[in-house]
Amino acid sequence: MSLVDKAVALFRRGSNYLEVLDTLEADLNDTLAVRAAISEAQTTIEKQDKTALECAVLAFEQGETFFGVAKKLQACGFQGFDADQMTRRALVAFREKQQEAS
Repeated sequence: MSLVDKAVALFRRGSNYLEVLDTLEADLNDTLAVRAAISEAQTTIEKQDKTALECAVLAFEQGETFFGVAKKLQACGFQGFDADQMTRRALVAFREKQQEAS
């Protein structure tokens, strides 16, 4: 597992920046490389979240249930709480989209 993948996994589990920094520095004693990996991980997470939100809204448009969307997000690597939060955001976006259309 690369440093970036490990950082993404740690952030997804709820670790904060300093916890991720400490964990990765224990694996690799190169602060600059660790900070670069953390930065890349944060960018990766932002992209994943954006894509997941778009896909979740599309799933609601296709008639998927809240529970179904949350389970799909969990299958994609989101932790339970994060999947529920993302599903709620997608449901709000879906409802706003419906209101704009009517």
